[in-house]
Amino acid sequence: MVQRFPIVRFAFILLAVALCQTACQQSNAAPISVTTVAPQSSAPPELPYDQVLTDTARVLGGMMPEDATRFTNITSLPSWQAYHQQMDTDWASDLEHRYKTVVEWRDRELGPTVAGCKTLMYPFAGPDILNAYQFFPKCDTYVLFGLEHLGTTPKLDRMNAAEADVLVTDVHEALSDLFTRHYFITKTMMSELSKSHVNGTLPIMLLMIARLDGHIQSVDRLVLTETGLEAAAPGAVADTTVAAVRITFVEKGSSRPQSVIYFRAPAENAGLEKRPVVRAFLRHYAPVTTMLKSASYLLHDPQFSVIRGDLLQDSNVILQDDSGMPFKFLNSAAWKVTLYGRYSKPVSDFNYGYQKDLEQAYAAAKPPELPFSYGYHWRDGFFGVMLAQRNPVGTPKK
Repeated sequence: MVQRFPIVRFAFILLAVALCQTACQQSNAAPISVTTVAPQSSAPPELPYDQVLTDTARVLGGMMPEDATRFTNITSLPSWQAYHQQMDTDWASDLEHRYKTVVEWRDRELGPTVAGCKTLMYPFAGPDILNAYQFFPKCDTYVLFGLEHLGTTPKLDRMNAAEADVLVTDVHEALSDLFTRHYFITKTMMSELSKSHVNGTLPIMLLMIARLDGHIQSVDRLVLTETGLEAAAPGAVADTTVAAVRITFVEKGSSRPQSVIYFRAPAENAGLEKRPVVRAFLRHYAPVTTMLKSASYLLHDPQFSVIRGDLLQDSNVILQDDSGMPFKFLNSAAWKVTLYGRYSKPVSDFNYGYQKDLEQAYAAAKPPELPFSYGYHWRDGFFGVMLAQRNPVGTPKK
């Protein structure tokens, strides 16, 4: 009689071996179901923004809107298409020849000063958020002021073809000095920013923020107070009231909002006496980083001694050319001054701004060349910059 039990037992053994081989092969293969993945840190999501305002800023800057169906009444026009191509060309040229050089110099020479900027004070700036942001991109707040009007946000969706043609012409004229001189001329801007559609600094600041890859969160009409800003009341503005506009924006991909504030007010002593809220408002932001560029040597004039004193008192850092704070006020134990580039006598329009002591300081320091233009000597290459950093109390001047 044949014994079957061992055969059955042997079959079970073979089956077990096969199952084991299959399991082993699967264990050597890439896992297909149960996996353990280490948690990965991700950047915070970008803050929400106003898509219509952002696309308005983009179209003003010669950029296609993020929503291609928006403002086709403008973007389909030959005049805007030509403007779009010209702005792209100008921006790419400026990016290649100046902006990259500025960034390299800024990161090397300014270092922690850039990262530590909470508020940038930029007197006599007009709408120049572009240069402010290029040199100090990390500030929470940018405070710009000048004599140019605030302006309004153009209603692009309401424009007909003829109005849009005028718009792009006006914007292009308003930017005419930007890509050559890298500063605005006050008298020119006063004229160019009084057109029907480009009626102040706001449209120019919006397009610059768009070109800097920013998304617009809000535009607010406000008035200055001694402790900051508050909503503008309807009706007529009193002589002692100072109106302001604030643009809140977020860099593309960022979770950190920034804002630029512009207000229009005379800064000479008589004007500040008439509007004391200006000084109180500016003092509210102290201590600040101050930037002065192509400032018409106004702070050399005794009529501007009050704002000059306030800036000296409230600033921890001052980046400027020779047209800003007179060197004699910085050449003291309170400040450490680093010179860059060259000193040359002021251009003919400002021959009263010559500083013999600054010329001597440059001759003694023999500083390195400045690799980009900054100020009025953009044509001849004799441009210089000084960085003044406040010394801690009791620190001797080096």
